[in-house]
Amino acid sequence: MMAGTKIVTRKLVDFQGRDEEFSNTYYFGDGSAGLSPSEADATAIINAVIEAEKTVFGNAVRFLGGAAYKVGIADAPGDTDAISVVELAASGNNGGVVASTTMYRECAVDLKFLLGGRRYLRSLLHLCASHGYGVTGGGTPTGVAALSTELKAFAERMLNGPWPAGYQRIAPNGDRPTVVQYNPFMEHRQFHRYRRRNAGILS
Repeated sequence: MMAGTKIVTRKLVDFQGRDEEFSNTYYFGDGSAGLSPSEADATAIINAVIEAEKTVFGNAVRFLGGAAYKVGIADAPGDTDAISVVELAASGNNGGVVASTTMYRECAVDLKFLLGGRRYLRSLLHLCASHGYGVTGGGTPTGVAALSTELKAFAERMLNGPWPAGYQRIAPNGDRPTVVQYNPFMEHRQFHRYRRRNAGILS
């Protein structure tokens, strides 16, 4: 088991007249055994992940911050369990919040990174951006070539870094992902049916 940290980023978006909070979770390891990052390194990783997310999430998304936990901590840890907590002022992605009438709020992007065999490390992203932002020309892509420039860069960063203190993206069990295989664009309510048909680890 690789030592590492679980990074949870928290975001807020106006949905049907009310604020809804959502989050994304990522695991990072440094290849050593028995150690978690220092508070300073954990804070640097949180901030780096948030900055990477800001390149793909729409400006209607307000970033609340994030936290870092030891790998293996409960799925819903409290702040007292955290190695580091970053609190932000909930401003829009680029400052002021821009609500888009063309925003496809139900749409999600499923990034899949190969772990070997039929196992994948996956990130489900609710971009909260105008329809088609995540893919070139809209539609439903079946390969990396159909991703937008922003999502390609985000996927490459997630796969290869660089991340602070030499940490790398890992699966919850410590495995390192390799190539991005494909990236469907779907409504989030379809995801659970989709997941049952596709082996993988959600992270």
